[in-house]
Amino acid sequence: MGFVLELVSDAITTVRMRARLAGPAHVLHAFVADLLLRGYPVDVIQRQVDRALHNVRTILEGRA
Repeated sequence: MGFVLELVSDAITTVRMRARLAGPAHVLHAFVADLLLRGYPVDVIQRQVDRALHNVRTILEGRA
């Protein structure tokens, strides 16, 4: 996993998070199935990731 900072202008930088599953597809399917079984809908996980990235962006932009 990594973060990519892309300069848009002197005042704007885009922050992107990249992640890759380094294993067979059935591992990802099993992980998602386990999340659902435990009551963690994938859309909730996505919102949490979005919120975390927003926090990272805020820190990097110095608005913390």
